[in-house]
Amino acid sequence: MSHASPIGTWGSHGSAHGSERSPNTHQKDFIRWELRQRRVTDRVVDMKALLGFWEPTWKIRLALSVACAGLFIAVATLFFISAQRSDARENSLTRSAAVTTGMVTYRDPQPRTTVSYEFVVGGRQFRGKGSASKAMNVGDTLPVFYLPDDPDNNSIRRPSGSHSSLLVGGWITICVAMFGIHFRRLIAERTNRLELKSYVLL
Repeated sequence: MSHASPIGTWGSHGSAHGSERSPNTHQKDFIRWELRQRRVTDRVVDMKALLGFWEPTWKIRLALSVACAGLFIAVATLFFISAQRSDARENSLTRSAAVTTGMVTYRDPQPRTTVSYEFVVGGRQFRGKGSASKAMNVGDTLPVFYLPDDPDNNSIRRPSGSHSSLLVGGWITICVAMFGIHFRRLIAERTNRLELKSYVLL
């Protein structure tokens, strides 16, 4: 189905008819023609919906966007808290770790460098699990770094500090900015539609 634009219709009547219509009236005619075209498009969308297709409305898209943003914020918060705890643990070892000798009690088949180990501090036995710098076997000894006040906080790798929370925070900032751009486009789309309808009603 073809729809002729009122621009062509108005121009084909010659200057006699053109002089009777103001530019403002012509612009309103063009906007009304655009709205008619949109109604035809909406009917096509309705037919697609009957045939199994679905195109969400503005309110549904906004609701889905808010839900996705809320889910992202919840998951990102958990990741950030986990990264902060990991950084605090690693950095505390970096500042004041003591070292002792531990023994491998279990070795994962794959990879061979992942081992479980145990060590003794002050007559008490502690355990840990980590990734060694080379392949090891059960019964091998290895250095264990631990906090004197909390031997449960230990590692078989020499602590060197961690800043993973900064990386997670940067990633979260980028994603939040993308959500902000998306919401701004949704609001601008809604505002433009309302302004267009209010102008036609003048």
